[in-house]
This record gives sequence, C-alpha cells and structure tokens, in this order.
Amino acid sequence: MAKQPIKEETLITEFEIIHAAGGIVVNEKNEVLLINRLDHWDFPKGKIENNEKTEAAAIREVKEETGIETIEITGKLMTTYHTYVINKSEILKETRWFEMKANSSEPLKPQTEEGIAEVLWVSEERATELLKNSYPNLKELWKDFLKTRD
Repeated sequence: MAKQPIKEETLITEFEIIHAAGGIVVNEKNEVLLINRLDHWDFPKGKIENNEKTEAAAIREVKEETGIETIEITGKLMTTYHTYVINKSEILKETRWFEMKANSSEPLKPQTEEGIAEVLWVSEERATELLKNSYPNLKELWKDFLKTRD
C-alpha cells in the first residue's frame, strides 16, 4: 500500500513551522565557508524575518553569522527540512539554500551570541571531512552541492 502524503494542515497542528535561508559560500580560492555551532560543523543560515525575501534573508544571515560583508548569490541549491524540540514545542524548520561567493580577504567574525564558536575557510576535501560531524540533512546538501561542481 502506498504511503499517503501528509496534509499541510496536519503539519501545522503538530509543528511550529520556521522558514529559514542560508548559503554555501565559496571564495576565489575555491574554499568553502563553514561555521562551528554547538560542536557541529554547519553552513550559515537563519530564520527569515516577516516580509523579508528569501534571498535577502540568506545574505543577511551569512553576514551576521560570519562577519563577511560582501556576498553574492550565484545559484539555488536544495531545500532541507529538519525537526527539533525547543521549550516543549515541536519545530519543523524548512531551509532554502543558495550557492554564494565572497572574498577571502574579509575578516571572519563568529556570531558568538548564536552559539557560533568558529568560522573557517576550508578546501572542499577538508569540508567533506569536517561535515562528517554534522547533521544528516547538511550531509545531503553537501553531496548535492558537490554534484553541481563536477
């Protein structure tokens, strides 16, 4: 028997839905920007504010979380979904991802008030290694991103 799709109304009653946006940022040396948040390697992302366009939110969040000021979106990537619980509320987070470019000469500054301990430019090979200590949906995002690079 085929699985029936979950109706959006069911999700709305069971989860608080948060819409977010972020990016995989590459520099002129073909290095990738990673952040370390709560002892996991991650890509910069965050909540889309009311009346904010998705692309603008992605750029704003990358700027806030990494300190980089000059960022350009160069393409769309996949959308990821994950769930978590905060204060006994079940959250479903939908994150729209973009490929971005930035210059490596800009200083990096982790947004420590968001739990970001480190921001690094790393090679694709090193990113693959570090992302082994990440979340399953980010590992899928990374695999999808690497396919666009071939």
